[in-house]
Amino acid sequence: MKKIISIACMAWIALAGAWADNINAGDITLQAGETKTVNISLTNTESNLVSFQMDLTLPEGISINKAGCSLSNRISDPDQELTIGKQDNNVYRIASASFSLTPISGTSGTLLTLSLTASDNSAGGTATLSNILFVTNNSERVTIEDASFNIYFPVTITANSYTIKYGDDIPEFGFTSEGADLVGTPAITCEATSSSPVGTYPIVISKGTVENYNDTYVNGTLTIEKAPLTITAKSYTRKQGEENPTFEAEYEGFKNNETSSVLTKQPVFSCDATAASAPGEYDITVSGAEAQNYEISYVSGKLTVIDADAVIITANSYTIKYGDDMPDFGFTSEGADLVGTPAITCEATTASPVGTYPIVISKGTVENYNDTYVNGTLTIEKAPLTITAKSYTRKQGEENPTFEAQYEGFKNNETSSVLTKQPVFSCDATEASEPGEYDITVSGAEAQNYKISYVSGKLTVIDADPVTITANSYTIKYGDDIPDFGFTSEGADLVGTPAITCEATSASPVGTYPIVISKGSVENYNDTYVNGTLTIEKAPLTITAKSYTRKQGEENPTFEAQYEGFKNNETSSVLTKQPVFSCDATEASEPGEYDITVSGAEAQNYKMSYVKGKLTVTAADPVTITANSYTIKYGDDIPEFGFTSEGADLVGTPAITCEATSSSPVGTYPIVITKGTVENYNDTYVNGTLTIEKAPLTITAKSYTRKQGEENPTFEAEYEGFKNNETSSVLTKQPTFACTATAASAPGEYDITVAGAEAQNYEMSYVKGKLTVTAADPVTITANSYTIKYGDDMPEFGFTSEGADLVGTPAITCEATSSSPVGTYPIVITKGTVENYNDTYVNGTLTIEKAPLTITAKSYTRKQGEENPTFEADYEGFKNNETSSVLTKQPVFTCTATAASAPGEYDITVSGAEAQNYEISYVSGVLTVEQVTGIGRIFVDGKRVDVYSISGVLYKKDVVSPNELPQGIYIINGKKYVVK
Repeated sequence: MKKIISIACMAWIALAGAWADNINAGDITLQAGETKTVNISLTNTESNLVSFQMDLTLPEGISINKAGCSLSNRISDPDQELTIGKQDNNVYRIASASFSLTPISGTSGTLLTLSLTASDNSAGGTATLSNILFVTNNSERVTIEDASFNIYFPVTITANSYTIKYGDDIPEFGFTSEGADLVGTPAITCEATSSSPVGTYPIVISKGTVENYNDTYVNGTLTIEKAPLTITAKSYTRKQGEENPTFEAEYEGFKNNETSSVLTKQPVFSCDATAASAPGEYDITVSGAEAQNYEISYVSGKLTVIDADAVIITANSYTIKYGDDMPDFGFTSEGADLVGTPAITCEATTASPVGTYPIVISKGTVENYNDTYVNGTLTIEKAPLTITAKSYTRKQGEENPTFEAQYEGFKNNETSSVLTKQPVFSCDATEASEPGEYDITVSGAEAQNYKISYVSGKLTVIDADPVTITANSYTIKYGDDIPDFGFTSEGADLVGTPAITCEATSASPVGTYPIVISKGSVENYNDTYVNGTLTIEKAPLTITAKSYTRKQGEENPTFEAQYEGFKNNETSSVLTKQPVFSCDATEASEPGEYDITVSGAEAQNYKMSYVKGKLTVTAADPVTITANSYTIKYGDDIPEFGFTSEGADLVGTPAITCEATSSSPVGTYPIVITKGTVENYNDTYVNGTLTIEKAPLTITAKSYTRKQGEENPTFEAEYEGFKNNETSSVLTKQPTFACTATAASAPGEYDITVAGAEAQNYEMSYVKGKLTVTAADPVTITANSYTIKYGDDMPEFGFTSEGADLVGTPAITCEATSSSPVGTYPIVITKGTVENYNDTYVNGTLTIEKAPLTITAKSYTRKQGEENPTFEADYEGFKNNETSSVLTKQPVFTCTATAASAPGEYDITVSGAEAQNYEISYVSGVLTVEQVTGIGRIFVDGKRVDVYSISGVLYKKDVVSPNELPQGIYIINGKKYVVK
């Protein structure tokens, strides 16, 4: 509701047209210690407002940062002032002076911008604008209804996580918070109990009594680990030769009154002791048990085996040579009578190496239990082996051959490869030894299995072949590099390389030099050497007369030469005669080119050739007259043109013209210079350039205001700098505008940038505008909650919305499936295709309850006197293809009937089953006991009788059931009965 108060008469009056409508501001989110701005917007249609005042009440912990507050740029009065004064209870009085130059008339948008700062302990809340008063240019007072906006401080509340053992008490759940101060206490729940199976369970944290506005909840996890369970094998004692007893175990650590029946795998026992095991203690190990909720450890038991009668069985010992056949092994025994025959083995064979080998005696078919075995020894000695060096013939100068041997005495098809050290050969003959005979001795061989003897061989040395080696001859120029000297050989194959030397170097004068060849690394013994020759000839030298330029009338210069071809860093100083120069040009010669000839040089090591030079005679001095160049901006006045001269003195004045005017477009224009009154004859004219550059033009983007969710307006610009009465129509490309704000952008100020304009005659600069985006209307979207049974199909999730009209559809997800266990699961709702901008999402909950399961005891029929069968059940209601294996406790069956019960029907009751995901009900079965005839009647009521064979001999005492008797005919209580 708005009020209009006339200051002149202090009475209510009605004015034509609409007045200011309302004040509003968008909600903001602050962190503790942070500063943000909030835009206070005015909705106004026609009134010319010239000043205002209002009160702003802020939540505790929020204050105004005066330095960051400002009036809207729509109010361009440079003398305008904004005053902010704090009153009691965090209330601020905000006022403006008169908008005397530019009153706000009939427009809406941002009125002023306030800068708010949060202290470290603020929790946020609602800010209120009240006592809002505007004054028009007619001195009329306009009041506006109060307005408010929210200041949110985010807080994250996290449930603590815990780990316990199966069967332990559930802990008291706690939480931590981060961000704003927490007001109130969250609610924390967990479906797990002290009897819940091993696994992880969500610790769900929710709002509870929390009063914060911007609160986020993070669930924790309760991890239930397996409880420790110790399984101990019981201990036993037996005699050697007896079978092991049936092993059993003791248990420590079961929770919730459970027993070994909860084990999904029963323990397995093992013991190394057999009936034949020696006396002593043997571990009874236990392992292999499994249980859903227990971490199992094991303690071994002991089996004590006591002595049987002793007997000692000893294997005989033997000695043979390496490679001999194995003997037949025998034995002796001492002590108790030996029952059976021991087994005797020896790893040695006819191929076994020298050494001692155990003759191992073991149980074989011996049936004694306290039997001791004493091994024998097989000793294998070395066999004899003769090694003879082979004989060879070679020429003097050749290497000795690789000496080899012949062998006699190897066993088992062995060769010299079995020697652990190969034989070593020695001979006094060397490569240079004179022809004759030399002993080849052999020694040093070793072998594991042989005793070795040796026989020497002979090396015969004969004469070597002759060879002649000749150095090659070469011819080079003075100063050239010395060549790599080579050679040729004739006769025997040359072994090695001869040495070749020559005293000449690249600096040696013209002449001939011997190339000397000698033995070097040649290894031939009958070798002859022939020298070569190196001839050095004169090197070529080119002498070129240098070229010169002079003006007509000057003397010729002193002529000089350039040299190409000197060797060894030599210069013209080595010439025995210096070159002579000649030229036809004189001081008076006309401009042109004249030959400079060179000749007459001599030198010891060089052969000369000559190249002419040139003397160029040029004209007298010129003068160059250059027009000055200028640069102006488009639209400036044309300057007065000048010039400069260079060279000979200038006589007279040149003429200068240019076609450009002050309205000529950007570009370059020639400044043309011509002879005018100039009297020089060797005169050259160089034009100048008038450059017209672009004039500066400033393009400023206009500013705008719109709501979040609305499209941006069509942006426009203002221009400053046009020349010659031009407008934006001269732009060859109009400016383009850009703004990061979209329809989805959050409330605030966004730059409007302008760029891209082009014009032939202007250089652009740009000034940004501002787009102010105000808040959109809020909408809250809440996911519906559901309850289903375990194994049911998931419902189709829905939602409700409250507030602004919803545009689009949110996305809804839930991690639960039809196979998820009993519990609560968050139904998470998120943006999806929703196009609203001020949207809040509230999750729902899917509760999965236990599914119904009916367990029906099966019915059975048996004869009176028989034991009850093992009872089983039928199941109806399992989900997800599950079976009774998912029961955490299997059902227990009871029946009052015993083997002695009279014929009739007896209830088979079933109970005690448990499962995580099922609510269990039970249906009883029926056990029908039928009357028996014949022999079966004797054993009714659990009677014990003695049974005799048909010949009257006692077969078995205290028989309680015919099932104890095989097929046959028996006498019981003096009567004959047949068991089939």
